[in-house]
Amino acid sequence: MQPQDAGTMAPATIDMSQQMNTDPNFAPTQTMATPMDTNQMATASMVQTPMVVAAVDPGNSVSMVNFASALSVFKYGIISILGWIVSFIVLGVMWGISMAIAIGSENSVVGIVVLLVTLLVTLIGYGQMIIYPVGKALKDARGGMSTFSYVDSWKASIASFIETIGVTAGMAVLFAVGLSEEIFALTALSGLGFMLFLIGYIPYLARKTAQFIE
Repeated sequence: MQPQDAGTMAPATIDMSQQMNTDPNFAPTQTMATPMDTNQMATASMVQTPMVVAAVDPGNSVSMVNFASALSVFKYGIISILGWIVSFIVLGVMWGISMAIAIGSENSVVGIVVLLVTLLVTLIGYGQMIIYPVGKALKDARGGMSTFSYVDSWKASIASFIETIGVTAGMAVLFAVGLSEEIFALTALSGLGFMLFLIGYIPYLARKTAQFIE
C-alpha cells in the first residue's frame, strides 16, 4: 500500500496518529477508512439504482379466468335460441306461402317479385334474431336501470329495415331485372351488393340496438 500524502489526510486522522505515538496504551474507538474502503463505498453508491414503483390500474389489468363470464355465454346462447323461436315460425310460414305462390304462378316475373319481397321482409326477422341477444348483452354491460325487452328487439329491427329500405329495394329491383332479362352481369353485381349489405348490416344493427336501450 502506498503511503498517503500528509496534505490529504484529515485533521482527525493526524491528531489520532500523534496520540498513538505519545500514549502506548491508547486504543482507538473509531476505525479509520482506508482508501480501498472509500473506493468500495464510492463504487457501491455509483451502481446503486433507484427503485421505481409502478402503479397498476385494476381496470387495465389482464383479465383472468372468470367462471361467471363463461356462464354468461351460455345464458346469451339460451336467450338467443328462445328469441329465435317466433322469428323462425314467422319466417317459415311466410316462405312456405311465398314458395307456393311463386311455383303456382304462371308468370315468372310475379314469382320473382313475390320471392324478392319475401326476402326483404326476411331482413326484419334476421335483424331481430341478431338484435335481441346483442341488446341483452349491452343492457348487462351498462347495468343500472337499463332495460331492453323482446318487443324492443322487433322495434329496432323494423326501424333498421325502414331506414335501409331504399338500398335493399334498389338491389332487389336490379336483381329481378337481371334474372328476367337474363343479364348475368347485373344479377351478379346486385347479388354481390346484397351480400356486402348483409355483412355491414350486422354492426349497423348493433348500433341501432344501443339506441333502443333505455
